[in-house]
Amino acid sequence: MIADGRIVALSLVIQQLIQLPAATGYGMDKWSLAVGLVMAPQGFVMMIMAGLSAVIAKSRA
Repeated sequence: MIADGRIVALSLVIQQLIQLPAATGYGMDKWSLAVGLVMAPQGFVMMIMAGLSAVIAKSRA
């Protein structure tokens, strides 16, 4: 349960850091498209792992 909250928090923090202006010293000053391209692999991995975890859970039940 704790890991789920960390994943959500991480996805929100990554979005903010990528879009913050570079003048702040933290941001990368990128557009929303860049955020989508950075976050897309995370979404694909979550989709794959959801199917894999369903197969594992079904085999153990």
